[in-house]
Amino acid sequence: MGNRPTTHSSQRIFAVDFIRLAAMILMIQGHTLYYLVGMETIDANVFPWNVWHFVRGLTAPTFLLVSGIVHMFANKRDHLGRVRLDTIVKRGRWGIALIAIGMVLQLPVQTILDLPHISPDLWQSFLAVNILQLTGAGLLAIAFLLATTTSERSFALVTTAIGVAVVLLAPLLNSMEFNNVVAQSWLTFNSGSLFPLFPYVGYMFVGTGIGYFIKHSAKIDRFAALRKFTGFLGVLLFAISFGLENVLQELSWHVYPQHNYYHSHPNWFLQRIAATFLLMFALTYVFELVSRWRHTISSMSSKSLHIYVAHLLILYSMPYPGAWFRANAGKFSIIEGIFVAVALVSFCLLLAWVLRYLDTTYPRLTNVSKWALLPALGLWLVL
Repeated sequence: MGNRPTTHSSQRIFAVDFIRLAAMILMIQGHTLYYLVGMETIDANVFPWNVWHFVRGLTAPTFLLVSGIVHMFANKRDHLGRVRLDTIVKRGRWGIALIAIGMVLQLPVQTILDLPHISPDLWQSFLAVNILQLTGAGLLAIAFLLATTTSERSFALVTTAIGVAVVLLAPLLNSMEFNNVVAQSWLTFNSGSLFPLFPYVGYMFVGTGIGYFIKHSAKIDRFAALRKFTGFLGVLLFAISFGLENVLQELSWHVYPQHNYYHSHPNWFLQRIAATFLLMFALTYVFELVSRWRHTISSMSSKSLHIYVAHLLILYSMPYPGAWFRANAGKFSIIEGIFVAVALVSFCLLLAWVLRYLDTTYPRLTNVSKWALLPALGLWLVL
């Protein structure tokens, strides 16, 4: 390609924005097909659905790794190694907002006034941790670590060490039963959480370490560094994982109590993160094909939260056509499911483009609309 995607002097790596947007697209099609198409058609135990199912499982790790990489680039330090207070506050406020939005999307009742009257099973479902809450908690932790470290190097070392510790402790935590349902939901899979802190926040923290190496790679551009590190680590971690699989499994059963291998085993994490790196590596080549539209891609990627919420509302919650989708979940043919998936992806991408266009063209309007959403959300929760 004659037009290089970016250079080492650029703070932003547009390929990272493309990878995040690609992960959102993969997530939408995965949710749509899994929800709408009958399980007799989608059998995760046979080809090609076993491959589809495995790749589908990489969307959250990809998004979390990219989030970690982005946070390494988005925070500047002064000559004393401190991060500005307003930056830390912004990270923390955004983290709290993501947790709140994640909880609202899981409300098991029509209004919050009905919460005291729901059954224990619905309470447990409401308290289960989703990807938004996980990301929000990760952001809060990152904000704290930004405030308590004095250099990018120390921040990267601490976050990477925490990420490794989270992975190693995951089997132990997930083998335990907690008396507190909130703690159990946040820390383990045992209460129905799809994205508990152990091990999923490990992806975000490991991502900050990768971001540090990319940001400080000398004499090569950061796009090349991204491709180099993801490709190299993907192959290396896969080799370690498969080469030592029997040893690691045998050792883990002596070190850890009984646990679900596919939820929390460190070797499974190693395989997933290796596959995620290889997926990111492959997407850097796809990005070169569309790099001429990198600014548009970057703008749309910044609306990933809007894309995520919009597709959930349409697919699961909106009266029309969401109720119709719910009534017919599992009844679609594969062709019908693919058609809906393409339509939903197209709508969400169009929505992201429109929102970014309004941000750029009518900034005052978008600021007013953001504040108007707060009372609107409050009324929706109460009425």
